[in-house]
Amino acid sequence: MSDIRGYTGIAERTDPVVLAGQLDAHRREMAVAIRDAGGTIVQYAGDAVLAVFGAPAPLVGHERLACQAAAAMHARQRALDDVWAARGFEPFGLGIGVATGVVAAAVLGSDDHLEYSVVGDTVNLAQRLQTMARRPGTTVVSAATAAAAGLSGAGVVELAPTTVKGRVGLVRAFRLQDPGTRASSPAVRAGTPPVSAGDLSGASRRPRSSTPVACSGAGRGPAHQPAHQPDRLIGGRRETPDPEVPPRRRSALAPR
Repeated sequence: MSDIRGYTGIAERTDPVVLAGQLDAHRREMAVAIRDAGGTIVQYAGDAVLAVFGAPAPLVGHERLACQAAAAMHARQRALDDVWAARGFEPFGLGIGVATGVVAAAVLGSDDHLEYSVVGDTVNLAQRLQTMARRPGTTVVSAATAAAAGLSGAGVVELAPTTVKGRVGLVRAFRLQDPGTRASSPAVRAGTPPVSAGDLSGASRRPRSSTPVACSGAGRGPAHQPAHQPDRLIGGRRETPDPEVPPRRRSALAPR
């Protein structure tokens, strides 16, 4: 999840028409960064952007790709800021949070308004990590993301374990110092089970399976998806979820 630092103050100082144009350009650039990395844009909410990697379709190396998308988002926003500076517009400094874990993906809403959504603790954690990325141009990732993506080097700093609002226990996280930091491994780490797609049935509009994913920030997802019942690999064998069994929480792909 991404957020524009100091946006409230920017909105107070900027003509609404100018601000709308800036937000439009910002969202377009973020969408390119997300989609180029294979992500799905789930939601624009004011100055925040939410994206998911690994849903609705499986995505090998989704943790690494989410981190690459975050770096590209920062780079594209910096380029946009340079253009704006020549016109006297204020820059948008981003803070981005990336978390890896299980979510439920589904089309939710009412008969007259539906939207593709991802819900679960992983989404909430991504939002909390985003608030920890206080300095513009910073990305904070969960320990699970850092481990699965193979993040290491001078540009990756482990933060002191801390509590975050609404969660029990301490959260381990890493700050990516350089917005250009990329994950070192192009593949999912050995022993990591493949991701599986969530059920996106427009008929029932309720989640029927859980999906291990990486949540980052940006873009708009599809309003509808074909109804299907996904298979998933469990202990080396393929299993088709029972449509009558309600969704269950499952452990994340990598240790926290």
